[in-house]
Amino acid sequence: MVLRHKPEHLGLVADGRVRQLPEKTISGKEALKLANFWWLSLAFALSRVVIVSISAHMVPMLSEYSQNTALIAAVAGSVGLMQLLGRVIFTPLSARMPLEKLTSLAFLSHALAASILLILPGVMALWLFALFMGLANGARTLARAALIADHFGSQHYGTISGMMTSFIAIAQT
Repeated sequence: MVLRHKPEHLGLVADGRVRQLPEKTISGKEALKLANFWWLSLAFALSRVVIVSISAHMVPMLSEYSQNTALIAAVAGSVGLMQLLGRVIFTPLSARMPLEKLTSLAFLSHALAASILLILPGVMALWLFALFMGLANGARTLARAALIADHFGSQHYGTISGMMTSFIAIAQT
């Protein structure tokens, strides 16, 4: 009930010693040839488009639920506050769950946040939107960094992250 993995899954051998695994060292040029680089770039670029689109239209969208400008400002600000919660939750979950699944949950949380505004009426929808949008935004930030390190290694992290960020910036623009 307490231990969720076999020792071998944690890099341990039977006597408790740590098994050293060779670290991946994929260069930026090599990364460009890999499908997972392009899939990750596409996923995070589309995710960024969602975030920018919703952020740009958040106040008018929220105004459809309430004319109370203080409430709208509080809900919009709460998205930022919930990002912190998303980061706090992501870190321990990433030790127990594959990064790809956790990142998929973050992306699904974006969809859930938008769906809540479309489906649920009233002020409660605003607060649920802020919760799920913020959780997704916060987790997404850490997920991208962790996935790059996990898939490509840390030696060329800056180069690969910069290349991916370039594609994300183009999509955002």
